[in-house]
Amino acid sequence: METEGKRWLKCNTDGASRGNPGLSSIALCIRDHTWNLVVAKGRRIQEVNSVKAEAIAIKECLEYCHKMKYQQIILETDSWSLVQILQGTWEKPWSMILEINSIQSLLRVLTQTSYQQKEDAY
Repeated sequence: METEGKRWLKCNTDGASRGNPGLSSIALCIRDHTWNLVVAKGRRIQEVNSVKAEAIAIKECLEYCHKMKYQQIILETDSWSLVQILQGTWEKPWSMILEINSIQSLLRVLTQTSYQQKEDAY
């Protein structure tokens, strides 16, 4: 994860909902350019649908990066829908406007961010 001599952090996020909406949880982990674990977190959240759970996971990861003053991050999610929304290809769902606006604001504050969709393992 060294690009042009710069050291990037890789942030993996995931959100899940059982029942959609239903019992929900989020997880995130951040690794440095040598793949050492920087932080890993997981917790239950309020009952939401799976896309909103993914958004909450991304938001918490970006908030952590901002708090720690990390500026070069690769953000990876397995939510194709959320990547489309964040890239502006799809419109923001009205039920997620607060989360999406918060994520986009954090992305603007962080100086360099690359985000990608994780390929399915199936």
